[in-house]
Amino acid sequence: MKIFFLILGIAGAEQNTPITYVKIPIINELERITCDEAFIENTKWVLNPRHEPGNYEVWGFYVYNNRPIFLHYCQDQNGDWVR
Repeated sequence: MKIFFLILGIAGAEQNTPITYVKIPIINELERITCDEAFIENTKWVLNPRHEPGNYEVWGFYVYNNRPIFLHYCQDQNGDWVR
């Protein structure tokens, strides 16, 4: 069993709120879970209600605790990248 961490960069709740980073421990039994699978399991895809054809808004995005995610990556206990 290995443990790695899913790191999420999350946009602030308000316009002037700084970005935050969340570090989620992932228990990887039998080394079967990838970083992308951990991301999908711990986040939620939402549709953008402001999207209309031609307005250049994205049609959807991932959120964590109802806050948009702008980056994700995974690290092991030594700080090395995990795929």
